[in-house]
Amino acid sequence: MNNSVITIRINPETKARAQQLFGSLGLDMSTAVNMFINEALEFQGIPFIIRRYNNGKEQAVLDAQTGICLDRTAVTDNVHDN
Repeated sequence: MNNSVITIRINPETKARAQQLFGSLGLDMSTAVNMFINEALEFQGIPFIIRRYNNGKEQAVLDAQTGICLDRTAVTDNVHDN
């Protein structure tokens, strides 16, 4: 099977981090990009949700995703109450 070559521009630090991540998964950059493209074709769109947040809402969402400002003791206490 013949392959086509594509060229993309990417921040060098982002590229290095992606290569490290993909390598830990047993993939190279080319395979990971091919997987993304194949998933996009399968879904007929971007295979993940793209969102746009209003004003300060973006930071609140990022905090929630990373667990910042969450009271973990309350969650732990509730689990043991049952």
